[in-house]
Amino acid sequence: MKIKNIALLMAGLSFNALAIENGTSVNWNNYDDMVKLYSTDNAQTCSGTLIAGKYLLTAAHCLVQDNPTTKVKSAWGQQHTIITDNTHPDYDIPNRNWHDVAVSELNQSIDAKTVHFFADLTKDTIKENDALRVFGFGETGEQLNYANLTMIDLGRNPQDRLDGKVITNGAGDITGGNTIGGDSGGAWLNKIIRL
Repeated sequence: MKIKNIALLMAGLSFNALAIENGTSVNWNNYDDMVKLYSTDNAQTCSGTLIAGKYLLTAAHCLVQDNPTTKVKSAWGQQHTIITDNTHPDYDIPNRNWHDVAVSELNQSIDAKTVHFFADLTKDTIKENDALRVFGFGETGEQLNYANLTMIDLGRNPQDRLDGKVITNGAGDITGGNTIGGDSGGAWLNKIIRL
């Protein structure tokens, strides 16, 4: 099992970032703990991150929308079904931006060589202006991309959302990719703290 030096893994946190556009393409096989979620009719997609064999972390709204995601595809082409969706108990009360996170159980395990570890969530491991990479599939088919963002708002209350901004040059042109509608639940990775 290959272990990455990654400090922060967050998925499904409400973020204006829903999919990666003009980001950097990566070889999905090198990030094989990241999965793509599909609705039954393949019209809706989201991203997720395997956190233990047959469990994945994603956005709660991916599982409770009008056309929820029910299927998962891995980097190796394996297709699985979501059998249990455990959304945060306070999701959707009273604002869908709060607690937008879920842990889903798959019908069987997915073997992954890559593991992205959670940061020590008892400490402030990320600060405003920290650099982040936000991963997602979005409207890219099955091409995993990431965008480089800067954390701008950590929230002041437990129900606040985290927020990031795109990186631009002096002329306002996007240089690190940005996010668009069509995908949620992707991993936010921060390489500053090494495990």
